[in-house]
Parts: sequence; C-alpha cells; structure tokens
Amino acid sequence: MIRTNFGLGAIKVPMAIKISGRFKLLHWALLTFLFLGLSRCLVLAESNSCVECHAKIGKSDPSHPAHSFIEWQNSIHAKKGINCDACHGGNPSSKDVTLAHKNISRSMDPGSSIYFDKIPDSCGSCHVQELEGFKSSDHYKELNRSGKGPNCVTCHSSMASHVMTPRELESVCTLCHRRPTKAYAALLSLQSSRKAIDQLRNHIQEAKIKKVETEAQSTTLIQSEKNYQEALKIWHTFNMEKVLEVAQELNHRVRNAMHELDLKGQGIREENPQRK
Repeated sequence: MIRTNFGLGAIKVPMAIKISGRFKLLHWALLTFLFLGLSRCLVLAESNSCVECHAKIGKSDPSHPAHSFIEWQNSIHAKKGINCDACHGGNPSSKDVTLAHKNISRSMDPGSSIYFDKIPDSCGSCHVQELEGFKSSDHYKELNRSGKGPNCVTCHSSMASHVMTPRELESVCTLCHRRPTKAYAALLSLQSSRKAIDQLRNHIQEAKIKKVETEAQSTTLIQSEKNYQEALKIWHTFNMEKVLEVAQELNHRVRNAMHELDLKGQGIREENPQRK
C-alpha cells in the first residue's frame, strides 16, 4: 500500500505487487487521477471573502445592495463556481474591506467592463458563441451607436439567473417592437426541439436494450445536437424567422427518427410475439 496526503488526511492507494508494464501505467494513472481530483476540491474549497461578506450583509440588512447576492446564489454561475470577482474584480482572498474592493468594477462606472454598453463583451469572454451571434444583430449595432438597446442582462438579468418564458419574451420585445413578433413562436419551437432531442436520446437507449438497430437514428441525434447549437447561435442574432425555420425543421427530423424506431420495435415484436 502507498500512503498519500493532499491535506485531507492519509489516503491508502493499492499498488500492484509487480509494478511493471501495464500495472505500472495503471498505478501512475490512479495517482494522477487522485492528485488532480483532490487538488480541484481544494481549489473549490478555498474561501472567497466576496461571497462570505456579502452573504452576511444580505442577511443582516435586506435593503442593502447585497440583495443581488441572493440572485447570484440562485444562478447557474454560482452552481458552476463563477464567483463575484470573475466579473467585478477585486481581491477575494483579502478579508480587509478596502483591499478586497481595490480596483473593483462597478456597473455605474462608464469605464467599467460591466458598464451597460460593455456587458456583451464582458459576458462574451466566456460565452463566445452567444457573443458572436449577438454582434451580428441590430441590437448590438444600436447599443454601439447610441449606448442604448438590449444587452445580455435585458433577457437574463445581471446575474444570469433567468431565462425568459415565451410569454415574458413577447412582453419584453413589444416594448420596442410592434406586435406581433415572432419571438414567442420561435422560442416555443426551440424549446420543443430541445425536448424532442432528449426524447430521441431516450428512445435510442431503450431501443438498444431491445436489440433494435439504431445506427441511422444515432446519426440523426448527433447531427440534431449540432443543429440545435447552431440554432442557439442564430437566436442571439435575433433573426426570429431563421430560428423558427431551423427549429421547426429540427423538430420534424427528430420526431421522424423516433417514429422510425417505434416501427422497428414493432417489427421485432411481430417477428417474436413472446418478446416484450
């Protein structure tokens, strides 16, 4: 046995009696896996003064601007470990208030990376595909021209904690655009596409268990996932007619693939009546 210690106590790692050839490779692969995995846990476990302090402020004074901490806490960013300093800067390792807020970015500062008209580029540093689509939209052009117009937070809120429902989207779009817009229908169709793709994946798994041939439908699934990602990119161009077209075609193709699997399964049951 080998004892290793990564700050979480001693861990016993079994070693092959004869460490040579493939056993040696397996041994070092195991050690590498443990080291990388535990190192990641230690990084995630590091304290963050932004999170710790603003959590306390929000509880003691609900009227304090730290109310947005709760919004962040419920967001996908928090779940993925994207903390305050990722967008606002500052020094999350310092417990001193002044040092922790040094060089911090504020949303009301025109020179800040999170000022209203700079939000897309800031978000786009991670969300590259979405920014690429948005930059080709009239919304982005208007934002650059006048400093006004929708940006990422218009639809997703400042902490990226919200994805609009079709009804909400329609209401927001019609603040500037006349009714009817195609946003409602486009988003419904896009959501339906996502659901259909997930259903096809389940259909394929069930078909494989029943020994049904799934090669063609698996190819459709792979291509449909790619097309769905392309549709998301088009979505951020706000070309709703194109999004609707792509999503409807995607829906049709995926549902046809599920129907084909159902027919194949039915054929097997007819050939083998006793088989369920």
